[in-house]
Amino acid sequence: MSDIAQFWIAESFFSLGEYETALKEYDTLINKYPKSDKIADAFLSKADTFLKLDRQIEAISHLKYVINQFPDSAVAQKAAEKLKTLGE
Repeated sequence: MSDIAQFWIAESFFSLGEYETALKEYDTLINKYPKSDKIADAFLSKADTFLKLDRQIEAISHLKYVINQFPDSAVAQKAAEKLKTLGE
């Protein structure tokens, strides 16, 4: 459950508009809990965070990563939809 808590910590910072801190917290989840069920969500949320920071290249990279690494997931479908809205 620690991994899920870590995800929601990151999401909380995102909701507060503290995007740099949110990125760090998503990375903590990714690095500390690499087998977590929330990894795909963390990468998708990182993409959203990069978009908020006007870092579109990094956002696109993360969206493509989600699609490639988790191709049959609902998260990959969301990533593909976001890529379309970005013209990718």
